[in-house]
Amino acid sequence: MTSEQYDQPVRFGAVGSFHDVVGRMPEAILIDAAGEQPTIEYVHRGKLPADRPTVDDLLGQIDELAASHVEQ
Repeated sequence: MTSEQYDQPVRFGAVGSFHDVVGRMPEAILIDAAGEQPTIEYVHRGKLPADRPTVDDLLGQIDELAASHVEQ
């Protein structure tokens, strides 16, 4: 499972282990695959299940990354 490969923690004991939506702490990662080697450009690691970046925040990060490629 990808979440286990990136050491994404589980909380709430047996209930959290049983159901990812309840127990898995949210994580959003923006990977830039435009170059020769993919690079991680943005990471949001939530501390609670509801601690997630907004769609606008994620789109803003993508816009910034896209703008940096245009400037090059």
